[in-house]
Amino acid sequence: AATKKANCTLLHVWATWCSICIEEMPALLRMLSANQKIRPILIDVSHPISQKCFSIPWMQRLSPPFTTYLKPAGDDGKYLAAIDANWSGALPYFALYDRGRRKKVWIGEVDLTSLRKELEELCQ
Repeated sequence: AATKKANCTLLHVWATWCSICIEEMPALLRMLSANQKIRPILIDVSHPISQKCFSIPWMQRLSPPFTTYLKPAGDDGKYLAAIDANWSGALPYFALYDRGRRKKVWIGEVDLTSLRKELEELCQ
């Protein structure tokens, strides 16, 4: 059987110092792994030392079935404006895109059950 192509892209920005991000990550990865309609892009914006000591080994243990990304060393925050010019930098940050157009943004703690339902409705 052919695999179904993702209808939407969900960008999720997180950091090791964001306790909400750490708490929700295992359940978020399970939810995203089970949803064929969404292509996830997860970006860790932590300091490179935190990425090396925590993020990389942690993600390897969690073993998501998709690639996760690290903010490059030396980035001085330009990623904020590139992702969303109106974004304050508060985490976690979720943005849903459909064919390159942003449909919705969630900032801060979200209920993953509600998020899953919303994503299913928005990504037909």
